[in-house]
Amino acid sequence: MQIHTFFDFCSGIGGGRLGLEQAGLRCVGRSETSRLADITYCTMHNTDNELNYGNLKKITGKKIPKYDLLIAGFPCQTFSVIGRQEGFSDDRGQIIFHLSRILKETSPTCFILENVKGLVTHDNGKTIKIILKELSNVGYTVSYRVLTSLDYGVPQMRQRVYFVGFKTSLGLDYSKFEWPQSVTAPPLSNFLIDDNAADDERLEILKHYLNNQTNNGKYSIDDLRQMEGKIIDTRMNDLRIYTGKCPTLRAQRDGVLYVRNGIIYQLTGFEALLLQGFPQKYAEKVKGNVTDRHLLMQSGNAMTVNVIKALGESIINFLKSQEVNTMRPGEQFENDCYEYLKQTYNGTTFHLEGGMDSTKSDIAVIKNNHINFYIEAKDTAAQSGQFVLLPNEETETFVFSPKNHSEPNEMTEIMIQYMNNDFHRFNNAGTAGESLDIDSSVFSDWIIDHYIDRNVKYVISYKNDFVILPIRKFSSYFEVLAKYRIKKSGSGYPAKKDFINVENEIMTLYPSATVEIHNSKLFVTLDEPLYQDRFEIGKYTYYFSRIDANTYKITRLSNTYNMNVIFSIRLKREQDIQDLLEFESDLEN
Repeated sequence: MQIHTFFDFCSGIGGGRLGLEQAGLRCVGRSETSRLADITYCTMHNTDNELNYGNLKKITGKKIPKYDLLIAGFPCQTFSVIGRQEGFSDDRGQIIFHLSRILKETSPTCFILENVKGLVTHDNGKTIKIILKELSNVGYTVSYRVLTSLDYGVPQMRQRVYFVGFKTSLGLDYSKFEWPQSVTAPPLSNFLIDDNAADDERLEILKHYLNNQTNNGKYSIDDLRQMEGKIIDTRMNDLRIYTGKCPTLRAQRDGVLYVRNGIIYQLTGFEALLLQGFPQKYAEKVKGNVTDRHLLMQSGNAMTVNVIKALGESIINFLKSQEVNTMRPGEQFENDCYEYLKQTYNGTTFHLEGGMDSTKSDIAVIKNNHINFYIEAKDTAAQSGQFVLLPNEETETFVFSPKNHSEPNEMTEIMIQYMNNDFHRFNNAGTAGESLDIDSSVFSDWIIDHYIDRNVKYVISYKNDFVILPIRKFSSYFEVLAKYRIKKSGSGYPAKKDFINVENEIMTLYPSATVEIHNSKLFVTLDEPLYQDRFEIGKYTYYFSRIDANTYKITRLSNTYNMNVIFSIRLKREQDIQDLLEFESDLEN
């Protein structure tokens, strides 16, 4: 099982978004009520053209796009160990119930929720039990764990509780979900790189802490200047000193200082972003454009990017390990290519879009949250495109069918003229077919033109290893043949527009069945044998393909016969290194 998309609730400045994008997922929407936080979000993530759906209390499942994973760092002030711990009596504490409602209405595969560590013990553990029960009641199996950002690649002592939930009806072995393993954080000096030396006013405030009843006589300003690399944290009447790590960043904390080269510096919003896992190029987008005070506050409210990336990868790996392969060979090859690209070029965002829908290109390359170009996955030997022709018996000519999803081009006209010169032979082609014995460059050019119209720039195939080629060089890599033959359109999956009719018919025939949608396919769970049972709706026949003991995939049989010009391809050469370098250059630019 695979997931591809997520919705970013309580999005803040997008720490959760960036973590999941780094794990390979794509954001389809966000929800945030803080205008200033959303300005920072848009600046860092280039989302000016994306819709902020606003207050999640007013969001219904019908108003937002479909997505696979819900992520939310729901308001934590009411559960914090340093707050008043009003919990559910405070309206902000009710956000969890709106999130559970949205989960019920949208039914994503899984979710990640984040809150302060104090939630675990709030009200002697009663609060977390209520939350777990609520999430269970809307159909999710949930586990939670307190994770520390320090264990996931940033030197910040940030402890948060994370909830991970999966749809219970999927019937997966949830005991096999593995929380991410810890990694060593880089040195603190990699993050404290700004130039904000504490001014006289700030040093006077520091002296106040040094001379109060708690700290009087422990340190002087000169003593602190000798503590190279130390973090100095002032809060309430307390003063704490840390080595090699930063205390938890909080929205209301602006008293974090550190020593570098004998000078006392004040932590900036830019550095706070780095300590939350935002790459420097993201932090630089807002440095100077958002006030330091607001950046410190927004960083303190953010999720740590590294932790969310690690959780996203754990979820993705778990779902893959539990996957029952329902893909056809073509789909499997597309998936293999997608996985290869993700692993080989992990700095680029790829999105798998093709599947059984031949009208869509296979793999999108995402730049600045927009599709830059597509990559078509082509196994060998395989088909690579087709178009329908209708014979006109009276004129003894072939006509380009209006059923085609593409427009005729110059190469189409050449092929039709060739076939018209021998109309009777091709009109009697039958299922065996008749070959078009003309220059194969006509076929290659048709394929090239067809894919360029769909913004395909490269093709990925396989010959001893993966091969990536510019679409314009299709003929130099592939041998291409063409046949005209009768083809019965193969079985496929119900169209999305027919989902509701199919689901209603299933529920009428089998009232105790559960119908779910995963990756644009319909699945049915029922405690009775349905293997190859069939039912009809309109002109289509549907049947149940068994996945496991109680789960079935709905497949639609075709009842149409078309006369098609069909192109077949065979990869004839291995990778040209210059073509690979061209591809890699396009990914970077």
